Amino acid sequence: MGLVEGRRILGDPLIGSYFACGPVEDAVRMSLDGALSLPVLQERVRERTGSRVPIDGLAEIVASFRANRVLEPALADVADPEALRTIASGALDYLERRAPDRSRISRDDLDVDALWEAALQAEEGGGSLVEGLTRALAPTALLESRADLEHALRLAWLRHEYRRQPRQWLRILCLRIRLIRGRIPWVRRLAFLASGPALLGMAAVWLLALVTASGVVTDPSFSLREAIRNARLLELLIAVPIVLLLHELAHAVTCSRFGGEIREAGVFVFFGNVIPYVDVSDSWAFPRRRRLLVSAAGSFSDLTVAAACLLILAFVPDLPSSADGVLRVACSLGLLSLAVNLNPLFRFDGYFMLSDLLRVPNLRAKSLRFFAQWVRGRAGELEVSARERWLFLCYALAILAMVGVWLGLLAVSALRA
Repeated sequence: MGLVEGRRILGDPLIGSYFACGPVEDAVRMSLDGALSLPVLQERVRERTGSRVPIDGLAEIVASFRANRVLEPALADVADPEALRTIASGALDYLERRAPDRSRISRDDLDVDALWEAALQAEEGGGSLVEGLTRALAPTALLESRADLEHALRLAWLRHEYRRQPRQWLRILCLRIRLIRGRIPWVRRLAFLASGPALLGMAAVWLLALVTASGVVTDPSFSLREAIRNARLLELLIAVPIVLLLHELAHAVTCSRFGGEIREAGVFVFFGNVIPYVDVSDSWAFPRRRRLLVSAAGSFSDLTVAAACLLILAFVPDLPSSADGVLRVACSLGLLSLAVNLNPLFRFDGYFMLSDLLRVPNLRAKSLRFFAQWVRGRAGELEVSARERWLFLCYALAILAMVGVWLGLLAVSALRA
């Protein structure tokens, strides 16, 4: 969470999307407690902002919060009885693990069905599900206060929602290993690498490589594709970590220079590929120009690595074959990483840069949601401007075209094999 140009940026921990709140929306968010009526909410927002927002406007803001997952829905909003039972059972698990005296009660001793029936009966009698569970749990010594139960239910609901997300299957295949947790202070010592003189130096390297290293690129024996295809294992083990680590370090250093904290770093293991990452979520609290620089920093690093390798190949004759191979592989990987990360159809650096340039947060999710409604003939139900309609439609069609091209290339490769 952070402030950006007078707006509050909120992150969704389940699906990784973001929501921007203006001053009034932020006051509404801070005033809600799950039980306020709209007139009382109107008065609290007036006290916070000094302006009187119409009740219809407040209702629209709350509805927008729910649609964009800014608010946690109440248990009463969960219609599926089995889902409610799963959430309640998860809350009991949590309470049992943190019970002050675990010897007094065991999770196995609880009759979950009886507790659940008692809670439902209390709800049917005019009470709430939380009140019913509170009374049912009173004799078990698992519960110290109603607040404990509400906290446990909230955690269980988050876990239930997380498991319902379609991306969960992808996360099963994509293992995240946190190598560093907490603040990483030494990154600030490298902040000079994101200064103006450092950027000018990188630009000079790019220009020099473009002007003087053209002979290397036009050499028939130099092929970026063949450099990777024919690379030896040792060359890959040296070049790949250098390119990927420098890419992520560039993001971290740039974020740190603008005042952000790097609180986590690690690797993703995806289908056998190890990909490093750093948490630069603090950059969402930066002004737009600085956010763009943080997103572009990795591409600057890729281009600098490729340019530096080309210059060494051009000006250092008679390199050992192993060094020549490493430089060619690093150059190839730098340019490949540059092309992939700048593609706005992938959810990498180019996507976040395009989203910032267009001032449309969550561009991909909104475009695919709009396209799905458009196919069903229900696009008119969505409150989007004419500009956003064309933008969402074009972006969704571009994604589908890219997927079609990829599938076509895979089919051709399979047929040739």
